[in-house]
Amino acid sequence: MSFTLLLDLYGLRAFFSPELIAIIVVLTAAYLYATRRKPGQPPLVTGRRKILFILGMICFYLGWGGPLNVLGHFLFGAHMLQMAILFLAMPPLLLLSLPVSWFERLLKPRPVKKTVSVLTQPLFAILTFNFLFSLYHMPFIFDPVMSNFTLHTAVHLLLEVTAFMMWWPVVCPIESMDRLSGLQKMGYMFANGVLITPACALIIFADVPLYRLYTEGADLLCLPFGYVSFDSPQTLNLLPMSVREDQQSGGVIMKVVQEIIYGWVLAFNFYRWYRAERAMEDEEQEQWGREGMSPEPR
Repeated sequence: MSFTLLLDLYGLRAFFSPELIAIIVVLTAAYLYATRRKPGQPPLVTGRRKILFILGMICFYLGWGGPLNVLGHFLFGAHMLQMAILFLAMPPLLLLSLPVSWFERLLKPRPVKKTVSVLTQPLFAILTFNFLFSLYHMPFIFDPVMSNFTLHTAVHLLLEVTAFMMWWPVVCPIESMDRLSGLQKMGYMFANGVLITPACALIIFADVPLYRLYTEGADLLCLPFGYVSFDSPQTLNLLPMSVREDQQSGGVIMKVVQEIIYGWVLAFNFYRWYRAERAMEDEEQEQWGREGMSPEPR
């Protein structure tokens, strides 16, 4: 893969998105300043949450701009990696990293809280994201979106919002809005993995290349703050594989990254559920011990 070739063809701005880097640096600096420990007060967030925020900002850069954004117009595998980072990795990192008090302040107006509560109903959220994500990767949607800057921006913003909606029931920062138990969250994540599988399978097992973008070439590069249009569609042979093999690799990449992220979340929720169950059992045993009785078998 020749990164130098892409850099020579489209320039530093298109390849590295310096404006996006500047925005991310400002946002990170503002977050670290706002969450700094003030004298005589407990820390607003832990050091672990700050690390999660920085990782979320890195995902923001890789998902919305940077080299992956350019590569995604010529390699379907790069596009799917970009989508996995943007919709599967970034939302939980940011939801887990922001102070709870910020969410409470944001959701204090009753209309706002009611709207968020409706949009993040588990069944609605999981079906909405997976349906729109699968629909987006239908060729009759995908090709026009990747060839029109306005559509590209609008569709990706919509998918980003639904991705945050989908993740909210699992990593809900507001205790009063946390509807699902530990076991239910595990079932929710398992269902998420099942719902995204048909779209990946369609891409992996297709007999022919599905997308005009990768067979006939890109008409323009959709950048975070603009676009680069071409006089004629451009294709680049960046990897020693066919368009169909690249398409298959994209489906595999999405499925593998999804399995890793969802698997980690499943393991984390199982650990939390198991720890809560053990704590409950220990508390019951202590209570029975104080009363001089033996606990009844479960």
